[in-house]
Order: sequence, then structure tokens, then C-alpha cells
Amino acid sequence: QAWELWDQRRIRELLDPEVAEPEGDLLSRLVRCIQIGLLCVQRLPEDRPTVTEVVELLTNTSSQLLTPQRPTQLFSIDTPGLSRTIRSDQHLPRGSQ
Repeated sequence: QAWELWDQRRIRELLDPEVAEPEGDLLSRLVRCIQIGLLCVQRLPEDRPTVTEVVELLTNTSSQLLTPQRPTQLFSIDTPGLSRTIRSDQHLPRGSQ
């Protein structure tokens, strides 16, 4: 859901309504943090920033950010004796649908 809201530029809906309404520079920094977080959950490890790169992106606001792709959604399957998490782009085992 975070990616959908970010992609639709509905960033304020990601923020806690109990916290003061961010404006200006604070809002742009929050948008940057959300974008960095979305880069960290990319499906392929090589598409994710390293910890060093994340620190650089968070501390140097002039660093250029890549545009994140829709992250793979994870969901769990609980069956007696079997519990596994699969990606939405994987097929369910026969009989689990």
C-alpha cells in the first residue's frame, strides 16, 4: 500500500494523522525517506541500496535517488504442518489455492 500511495503522490496518507501536518522542507525530507525505504524492498538484491548507500542517501540530500519499482508483495500460507511465505509472483502449491 505504501508504494501505491507513493506512486500516486498521496504521501500525506502515509503519515500519522496524530502528528502535526508537515510542510515545506520537512515534507520533502519525509518523501525522500519513503522513497529510500521503497528502494530497500526491491525484489532483486542488486536493485536495493547497500547500507552504506542508504546512509549516504539519508545524509546527503543532493544525492540523486532512483525511482523504485513496485515491490514484490509477500503473503503467508498457513496449512497444518506447513507455514511458508511466498511472493505474489510465485505460484501456489497445488491444493493451496
